[in-house]
Amino acid sequence: MWTPFYLVKPVSISLRVALIFLSVVMAGCSSAFQATGDTLVYALDPDRRVRTARLNPQFEYLRVVVDGRLALLARGVVDQREGRDLEVFFSADGEVLKLSGGRIEEFSNGKRHLLSRPADGSYPNWNLRAPTVYQVLVDGRPGYQFSVLQQRVLQPLAAPPKSTNLKGIDPHSLAWFEESSADPQLALRRSLFGIRLEASGPQIVYSEQCIATDLCFSLQRWRASGSY
Repeated sequence: MWTPFYLVKPVSISLRVALIFLSVVMAGCSSAFQATGDTLVYALDPDRRVRTARLNPQFEYLRVVVDGRLALLARGVVDQREGRDLEVFFSADGEVLKLSGGRIEEFSNGKRHLLSRPADGSYPNWNLRAPTVYQVLVDGRPGYQFSVLQQRVLQPLAAPPKSTNLKGIDPHSLAWFEESSADPQLALRRSLFGIRLEASGPQIVYSEQCIATDLCFSLQRWRASGSY
């Protein structure tokens, strides 16, 4: 079972292990979490605690919802994999989430490791007008999954989805895409991507990504001042 992500004050450990966490209180806890130093403490619920969090404006954040639980993550290091930048986010419990261009490529904790990457080294462009099929390679444990080839279908949506966890942004200001498995037997829930055109190119501002049948995340880019 995935446990919530935490975020604390940035600490420089090494070039590869610089990270920050935000300490949070588990849903249902009545007493405040006692932290030391400058650690910021915020409850997972209600959402207003996220909106009023005193965040460092020098960092970029993700607003994450998983299993109905809410947390903010700050970006730590940026790794490289096959020519792609991977943004790395850590939790206080040792979980690691890695994103490539806003797409989840890797999740790991002490008991589970999931890895998904494009088979040809790149994802489809966001300027597509019709459904396109591409392939990913999937690794996973427990169990034995190594470079399992899967097909995904990415297609544009004519209108925003009716229900999301998007906050502070007009959904009509984003271009929306849906991704699903080409193999219905996988029973993998669809993923959603809300794209905004930036000067540097299209950027995933919001997404709902399922990396396993029992593990789905909603991710939204977040600034210290609020929504992206």
